[in-house]
Amino acid sequence: MSSATPDISVVIPLFEAEAFIVATLDSVLAQTLPAREVIVVDDGSTDRGPALVEAIADPRVRLIRQANAGPGAARNTGAGAPRNTGISAARGAWVALIDADDLWRSDHLANLAAVIAAHPAADAVAAASVTFEAGAFGAGMLGSGLPPPDDERAATTREIDLFRDHRSDLFNASSIAFRRAAFTATTGFGTFGAGEDTEFWIRFALDHRIAISTRPTALYRRSNGGIMDREQARMARGDPMLVSPVFATLDAALLAPAHAARHAAIRAYADRTRIAYARSRVYHGQGIAARALLANVTHWNAARGVLTALSLLPKPVLQYLSRNYSRAKRMLR
Repeated sequence: MSSATPDISVVIPLFEAEAFIVATLDSVLAQTLPAREVIVVDDGSTDRGPALVEAIADPRVRLIRQANAGPGAARNTGAGAPRNTGISAARGAWVALIDADDLWRSDHLANLAAVIAAHPAADAVAAASVTFEAGAFGAGMLGSGLPPPDDERAATTREIDLFRDHRSDLFNASSIAFRRAAFTATTGFGTFGAGEDTEFWIRFALDHRIAISTRPTALYRRSNGGIMDREQARMARGDPMLVSPVFATLDAALLAPAHAARHAAIRAYADRTRIAYARSRVYHGQGIAARALLANVTHWNAARGVLTALSLLPKPVLQYLSRNYSRAKRMLR
């Protein structure tokens, strides 16, 4: 690589993803800007996923195994971490992440490299992403074969304030790359049950600059039985909410004088996040849990009012409304 081309490693956490990991690796290995290496961290899988990775002949692909500890531990590890997994095992100056069931267009790393070149002070860069249903794309549609959005010619790069500008389609765990030195100076992703990526974005964004491309080169797969689907199923069963320190981390930032200039943006981000979490609880009939989140929203707005009113309805009514809302969305697709 030339001195002007960023040296990028790729890290993929793998858990029970035998149905997807080969397609994911195909999209990573087909990049027009080749990765220096591709590190797959098997997080205690019991299916054939690790064997499928080992069967790939490309010398850039390396499999590391660990006992099941979650995607955060597999992606890591930062300063003082006990395992030599994920990012701490990488050798590139930059490390790009992708989950084992997602895809990249073949120009994704080139897209990230363009953001790095345009914003050399950034410690993290990301590309926009599009969401698709599991099974929507065949093997012949991977990489640059995916049809680009109509507005791709208007794509731009820019530095963002996560708290003011965050959208999940501009910044997520399959579209981001970190400057490795900046990441390993942190304590890395948490190992708790839910929201480990969101909690890390918050901590990282407080002290580091982030730039994004609005050109969508990452593809996020849903309805795949992954973490988000399992969490949705938990809520549908009425199981207790998994404990996440997302809001504790935000509250700590709001108490820190060092971040005083950004407190308004952080508070607004916390409000939006609580409303998003509450909306999901209402959708699954968990009115009490939704009201607990909404009680800590600092500014009254229409969304908070509507969700509070809905959360007071009996659980069977909420579930009936949610089912019909879901049917209507499917019919409109």
